[in-house]
Amino acid sequence: MADKNPFYQQYSVAVPLLLVVTLGPLAALSIGSKVADEETRARAEAGLENYEPPDIFTTL
Repeated sequence: MADKNPFYQQYSVAVPLLLVVTLGPLAALSIGSKVADEETRARAEAGLENYEPPDIFTTL
C-alpha cells in the first residue's frame, strides 16, 4: 500500500490547470471592470443606451 500515490501527487499538473481554466475568466471579469479606461466605459454606456430589446412575438 506504500506504492499508492496521494491524489495531490498523482494529479499535480491537472489540478492547478483546472483551477486556472475555471477561475481565470471570473478573475478577468471582476478585474476588467475595475481597470477599464474612459473610452471603454463610454462605449459600454452607449451600447446600453442604443440597445433595443427584440420583440418576443416576432422571434417565435
